[in-house]
Amino acid sequence: MLNSIFSLFPVAPVFYHWRNRSGAEVDIVLDYNGVLFPVEIKYKSHSTGNDARGIHQFMKDFSHRKIAKGMILYPGQEAYPVNPDVMAWPIYTNK
Repeated sequence: MLNSIFSLFPVAPVFYHWRNRSGAEVDIVLDYNGVLFPVEIKYKSHSTGNDARGIHQFMKDFSHRKIAKGMILYPGQEAYPVNPDVMAWPIYTNK
C-alpha cells in the first residue's frame, strides 16, 4: 500500500530507523526532499513528553539538518501537541 501512495510523489521518500550509541531511538525517520520527519509509534491511549525523548535527541543530533516537527502515532481519536516540537496523531482503531 505504501508503495502505491508514494508512487504519486515526484521523488520517493526514504525511510530509516535511527538509534544512537546511548540507546535513544526513533521508530521511523522519513527523509523527503531534504527534510527529515521523525515518527514514533506508541500503543497507548495518551502520549506524553516522555514518549518524545527519542525525537528530541534526534533533533539535537541532527540539528545541522532541516527537521520537521516530530510525530507520535497512537491509537487514539484526537490530534494534540505533546510539546512545541512534537504532535500526537491518531491512528484509528476498531474497538
